Amino acid sequence: MITAVFNGDKYLDRCMFSVKNQDYNNMEHIVIDGGSIDESVKIIKSYSADVAYWVSEEDGGICDAMNKGIRNASGDYVIFIHSDDFFLDNNTVTEMVSFLSKNAGIAMFQVLYGKSRQVIGVNRFDIQIRIKIPACHQGMLFDRSLFTKLGEYNCHFNICMDYEFILRALNNKVVFQKINYPVSYMDDGGLSSRRDWKSLKARFLEEKEAQHIQSPNFFFSVFYVFYWPSYMLYRKVKFLLT
Repeated sequence: MITAVFNGDKYLDRCMFSVKNQDYNNMEHIVIDGGSIDESVKIIKSYSADVAYWVSEEDGGICDAMNKGIRNASGDYVIFIHSDDFFLDNNTVTEMVSFLSKNAGIAMFQVLYGKSRQVIGVNRFDIQIRIKIPACHQGMLFDRSLFTKLGEYNCHFNICMDYEFILRALNNKVVFQKINYPVSYMDDGGLSSRRDWKSLKARFLEEKEAQHIQSPNFFFSVFYVFYWPSYMLYRKVKFLLT
């Protein structure tokens, strides 16, 4: 488990408690704090007996923190459960491992989102994955060796670093596994969850750039040229009408 936090004391205890209480024994918790000035470090220290590695220092943001966590992890698989996320049950990790196929490079599970606990499912692994990220990273279990084979997250991205990595994995024929089972809660206060037009536009532009970088062939490169103006217009109209 890798947790990135920066001034996240509001929910950090809830997150760390949900990790500590997992009944799966063979796991480690890595916590990367970006130099918080609130009570986050105090909370981390209160769980120090249950944390394999933690650090509090200024970093380059969530992508940098995630990469730092990967470098300090030693398990076969990693999942990112950040300060405002938490596992749904004490046996969640045990259940995730029981579903895991031996050849799966990335297993994708459902996530509950926001105060309404909306179920965010896993999209099909067809052309849809070339248009939108198929799942939330709080529900993705990664074979850690992928980050050695394919490289770390690209920190040019502030929001869509996980989507760019998924597309990179797809281009390298990594096996994806879809499991319709909810494993974690994702708060609606994160950067990728903001619904003002400026934030939405920033996310869409990063999705577009990730697709451009990882376009598998000429057909998709041409497809994106026509797709994105239409999609941006559709989303702007939808935003103005809601």
